[in-house]
Amino acid sequence: MVVTRETVAQKLTAYLQQRVTLKDLVDWAERALMDGEFAGEEIETVRDIVARLGLADVLAFGLTWEDCLTYLRRLGYSATAVVEPLPSQY
Repeated sequence: MVVTRETVAQKLTAYLQQRVTLKDLVDWAERALMDGEFAGEEIETVRDIVARLGLADVLAFGLTWEDCLTYLRRLGYSATAVVEPLPSQY
């Protein structure tokens, strides 16, 4: 598995969009650290963020919205939130 800043940004985006669970994100990060080949620009930044994502299920570390924004900024991305009403109950 090749791990680039784009790969990590895609995984974080999938997590923020609830397409993957925290467990899935942490599992991916742990596999990336063990078996991944880090490539592309800013490898140290990418490796650091993946290492932190691998600990996101530990209560002492966690993963907040602010953490995700910071990681995405370090990778050269930004994020915004979209709030929409639920379809029928409100």
